[in-house]
Amino acid sequence: MSKYLAGDIGGTKTRLSIFSTVRDELVCDSTQRFSSNAYPGFLSLLQEFLASEGFPEIDAACFGAPGPAVNGEITATNLPWSINEMHISTTFGIPKVRLVNDLYSTAAAIPFFPANKIERLYHGTPCTDRERRSVIVAPGTGLGQAFLKVDQDTGDLWICPSEGGHSDLAPTSPIEVELFQYLNRDYPHVSYERVLSGPGLVNVYRFLRDCGYGDEPAELAARLEREDKAAVIGSTGLTGEYRLCSRALDLFVSLLGSHAGNLALTFSVNEAVYLGGGIPPKIIEKLKDGRMVKSFLNKGRLSESIRGTAINVILDDHAAIFGAAHLAARL
Repeated sequence: MSKYLAGDIGGTKTRLSIFSTVRDELVCDSTQRFSSNAYPGFLSLLQEFLASEGFPEIDAACFGAPGPAVNGEITATNLPWSINEMHISTTFGIPKVRLVNDLYSTAAAIPFFPANKIERLYHGTPCTDRERRSVIVAPGTGLGQAFLKVDQDTGDLWICPSEGGHSDLAPTSPIEVELFQYLNRDYPHVSYERVLSGPGLVNVYRFLRDCGYGDEPAELAARLEREDKAAVIGSTGLTGEYRLCSRALDLFVSLLGSHAGNLALTFSVNEAVYLGGGIPPKIIEKLKDGRMVKSFLNKGRLSESIRGTAINVILDDHAAIFGAAHLAARL
């Protein structure tokens, strides 16, 4: 029985799992979650995990991490770690190790993901082409994205990681122009990640507050001081408890739809846009109100070309680790 080590390394949390093959199916034997910032580097975290599992014999390992994989190494985005395939292999005696961008591993999970782990926001038109193209956009601690092509006849996967979350923010309305100008005072380069991420939602909220789009009640200011800002803005924006938070969430969702539509055009997506990461499942009721779909389809002369593209939300945040396991099994 082959055993595979899979990891989803994030700026906030890291998950590690051991998978086994049972009748040609990958089965998860164990999973642990760690606070990434509690460790000086990935090797110390991995050491702790493998020790707790009794140092099992691993046939191959794959880890998804935020940042580009270059020559077997990733310098993590939003995390002060440098991760190296050779170091992992020699330190722990794992014969095959692969590092990939975290959205690369998420994309690798899409063809194997159960339907009940995905919710469709917009149905589009069923794809009948042999070559099916999709894009994955994942707002969380940062903004990740990747492109996926699947050959329906052979099952072959082609995955292209992307650092397009750091591409220039493109405002599409007067209020978005104001948002850009506001952020440009603090950031010489205003990217999509500056608005489409946990910190990005806080940036959107700050803009609305500071530019007179609503008052910040004292009780809200106190909560933002002592709690996770993005979580407070997102949760109360959903319930409507604070109007300013609701407006911030509305603008966030509109920006997400616009960016997703840009990616659908860029890659000529004919199957689906998948929304991953930690934020979309938490705000799915807001994503369903039509604002995102309207923004997604607002592409002028080219709107019709993406009208057939479905929009799906990945409900299970284990997608990246599931994809990493499949990649490890292919090594």
